Amino acid sequence: MTRRFSVISLLSLAVLALGAGRAAAQIAQSGYRVVVEVKVDEKGAAEDAHIVSTEDISAEHILDQISFQMVHQRKFEVRMKDGQPIKYTATVPFVFPVDGDEGVEANLAPRPSLHGVREEQPVYPAELAAAGVTGGAIVEVIVGEDGAVRNATLLRASHPAFGESAVAAIKQWTFSPAIKDGAAVSSRWRLSIVFQTDVQEPDWKWRIAPRPSLGSYTVMHRTRPLPPEPAPAPGATPPPATGK
Repeated sequence: MTRRFSVISLLSLAVLALGAGRAAAQIAQSGYRVVVEVKVDEKGAAEDAHIVSTEDISAEHILDQISFQMVHQRKFEVRMKDGQPIKYTATVPFVFPVDGDEGVEANLAPRPSLHGVREEQPVYPAELAAAGVTGGAIVEVIVGEDGAVRNATLLRASHPAFGESAVAAIKQWTFSPAIKDGAAVSSRWRLSIVFQTDVQEPDWKWRIAPRPSLGSYTVMHRTRPLPPEPAPAPGATPPPATGK
């Protein structure tokens, strides 16, 4: 399901949108970049848009979604030809500043991967879950040649309890180590641990880790009951009973 962001939340993102007539090469060097090509109608409204290039590697394409919504909410200049308004195509680059981001090159290094199922899950702090507080933590992790976590350092968190939970869990994780020239090597990466409810998501900045980034992991607190399973169709054979 596509997520919608309010106009107020979009304006609070501190996302830099450069003018449509300026080249994408003028985007600032720090942060995640997204470039959108827009077809503008005679009234200066976006009638269609597509991504030209993106550094958004989030599973839900959060930054791409925000870029699309900002483009469609934007009023473009009306262009004229022979005294008549015309349609035209504009290129709109965005940059999403992320503290400590080291750029796209940092993500090209050999990377580790989680080994099997995570045995230790970050725990949603009970008092924050009860209050419906969402947020996240950004953690830098050093993974050794054997895949063990040598160190997990909290870079920042929206609440101290989120940071404590994230670090405590990550320290227990086991990775398959990064491989370089056929040999296991130690590596340094960042992780975003997201704490959200089924009715409220945190700001995008807690969902995107600065590069070098291994991505994000979401801890969900459910506030609403799961929908009931659909009743079997008339005449359907019930599933066999199970038991010891």
